[in-house]
Amino acid sequence: MGVFDDIQLNWQGTDYVIPANKVMGAIARIEDVITLTEIIQMSRQGRVKFAAIASAYAAVLRYAGVQITDEQVYQGLFKDNTAAIVNAALAGLLQMMLPPDSAEKKDAPQGNAVAPTAAAS
Repeated sequence: MGVFDDIQLNWQGTDYVIPANKVMGAIARIEDVITLTEIIQMSRQGRVKFAAIASAYAAVLRYAGVQITDEQVYQGLFKDNTAAIVNAALAGLLQMMLPPDSAEKKDAPQGNAVAPTAAAS
């Protein structure tokens, strides 16, 4: 059994899965944009960097095989209820980056590793 679980993402109604043995690659893509420490600080302080969150999600979606731009994901953050989507986005990034049995994960906001949904273009 590995350290991580599969990551399940959804973009525009299509599900994508990053297998557990490829999660470290997904985490590396996220950390190219924003670190775990920064995500935790944003979550706790309520000072969210929308562009960084969108870029991190776009990077992991591209890793999962989606042809997507940072701008399209950013637009998805503002499609419906921005506060709820941003909170879910922060929680989702934390869920992706922390191993399931991590003590930090138990203290993190709960959410699904589901990317914001944007209108089809």
